Amino acid sequence: MEFSDVAYVPLITGLVQTVRFLGIQKRFLPVFAIVFGICVSLLLTTGNWKEDMTIGICLGLSSVGFYSGSKNILKSSNKEEFEHEDIFGSRTRRK
Repeated sequence: MEFSDVAYVPLITGLVQTVRFLGIQKRFLPVFAIVFGICVSLLLTTGNWKEDMTIGICLGLSSVGFYSGSKNILKSSNKEEFEHEDIFGSRTRRK
């Protein structure tokens, strides 16, 4: 897998989001990501098919992780209440 193959991860994430908007249940989206990863890898890369399938699975799983990580970061930054430690080491809670 080359570094340029990583650029396909946002493409796969976009394809999965398109499928999500069509009404597919959320629990099936990682399967679609892996299938799209394999398809993209087989269509857009050159090499033997076994290696391309492995790369496609890695790209699909990377897409799932990319989406999940982004969602978790956005969810944690929207919390209304968090702990704050000032320069003297005392912890205070803010709202």
